[in-house]
Amino acid sequence: MLRIGAAAGWDSRDVWSNPHEGWLNEIEVVKTGGVLRGCGDFWTAHADLRRFQPVDSSYTLVLAGPLSLQSGTVGRSIREYLDFHLGGTNSIRGHQLEELSRDRKGKNQWLGTTEYRFPVREASKYRLLGLRADLGLAGALFADAGLAWSRNADFSADRARMGYGLGLRLLMPAVDITRLDLGFDQEGNRQLSSAVYSKLEAQRFRLR
Repeated sequence: MLRIGAAAGWDSRDVWSNPHEGWLNEIEVVKTGGVLRGCGDFWTAHADLRRFQPVDSSYTLVLAGPLSLQSGTVGRSIREYLDFHLGGTNSIRGHQLEELSRDRKGKNQWLGTTEYRFPVREASKYRLLGLRADLGLAGALFADAGLAWSRNADFSADRARMGYGLGLRLLMPAVDITRLDLGFDQEGNRQLSSAVYSKLEAQRFRLR
């Protein structure tokens, strides 16, 4: 599968790990197949906007809203495994991926996240296996919402899903985010999820 594209980003975060203020934005346009040959023939556009807004000296409000749009038809010009499925640790927390993938999927997606982060334990120096590192702990309250669709008729509020919950963030060097979240769906069912991403990986993948 041959692809060519371009991306532009703007990063004004005060720090990489546990930012307190600034923006982290990216716009990307990619062409797959067509004159490039290969499996598929479609365009993909991503717009990923994230704002870290200080509430006071220690508390942070995070607003994020990635949007992904694709041309073509799933199963024809777009391979089935390239559509979007809601649910899971980097989508709508509180919902399992398998739970929503049956009827909440499509070639396009929108996700919205609000997260309120607060300190639990300030970073301090620890020695582990002969190495010294600054480690800290933060908490978070979050709410996620999202929608995946292929047809214009499927872009409706009644197909959107929501999740909410609370979590912990381990603050450590060379790691962008290490989190443990307990999420709840709209019916109150709970789902535990975790994620670990290095700073380099955070530059490659869209994360909240």
